[in-house]
Amino acid sequence: MLAAVGVVRYSKLDADAISDAETLKSNLRYAHTRALTDIYTWQLQVDGQNCTVQRNAPTPTSYTFTFSTMGVAAGTTTFDNRGRPSGTLSYAVAGYPQTPVTITTETGFVP
Repeated sequence: MLAAVGVVRYSKLDADAISDAETLKSNLRYAHTRALTDIYTWQLQVDGQNCTVQRNAPTPTSYTFTFSTMGVAAGTTTFDNRGRPSGTLSYAVAGYPQTPVTITTETGFVP
């Protein structure tokens, strides 16, 4: 009989880091997808605590959100209308087990 089962426990800090990494991935994917359907570039800019997603048009549109932790490395990624990324292609997230969050060159895919 197997009475003991290994359970992975995360501290609040670990859970926040995982949440921040997944939020970052989600917003990178969003900017990538929007760029593929637009004639303008889309950009994601991280300053450590905040992240801004912006459409680079004559009248830019953007939104900003705040991470739970201050453990996300700063950087800027821009996606062209073919979804190709330029700028920062790797973001370190402190406490995230699969760090860094990466963007595939040429395709913009975020695993």
